[in-house]
Amino acid sequence: LPVDPVVGRMLILGVLLKAVDAAITIAACLSTQDFLSALPTRPETMTVVQNSLSGTSDVLALVKVYEDWLGSSEIERLSGKDPASRFFISEGALRLVSRLREQLQFALYRQGFFGGGGGSADSTPASLNTHGDDENVRCALICAGTLGNIAHRVGADGIELLTKGVSNARVHPTSVVSDGVGFGGGAAGGTPFS
Repeated sequence: LPVDPVVGRMLILGVLLKAVDAAITIAACLSTQDFLSALPTRPETMTVVQNSLSGTSDVLALVKVYEDWLGSSEIERLSGKDPASRFFISEGALRLVSRLREQLQFALYRQGFFGGGGGSADSTPASLNTHGDDENVRCALICAGTLGNIAHRVGADGIELLTKGVSNARVHPTSVVSDGVGFGGGAAGGTPFS
């Protein structure tokens, strides 16, 4: 596959776990920068956004917004009631995810990963998507696609992160897993703007 080896491994794992659409979407989300269109100006708005999205992973939250955005109507998008607007996500970034998905899907198809299970350059076979909605499978795909870039919480308060290269990292205050402590401090359990 003409992609980064870690992303390629995640896509192949998606085929093996029968979650190819989820793997393609996660790969496209991981490859896209600058999702935020603007930050909410009020702390209570940010809290609502964080509570509405998956609290386990920013990537899972982006995948959820992308999937909801795909299902939204043109009227919702024009009126600002679509997921992109509600969660301060750039619609341009979501369009980029769509284009990347098409390219990755075509690469998998061209390399023969869809086999005899149907599917085409424009659609993946249903037989390769039976586990795509399982959050545990999605988490496994994210781990495969971010190998070496994973952090876990340490310490009694759980606000310090330990990564492969950094021993004192913090969660970005706009992350869906942020407890409001962020980079520069703030009260535990507060908002990112405390």
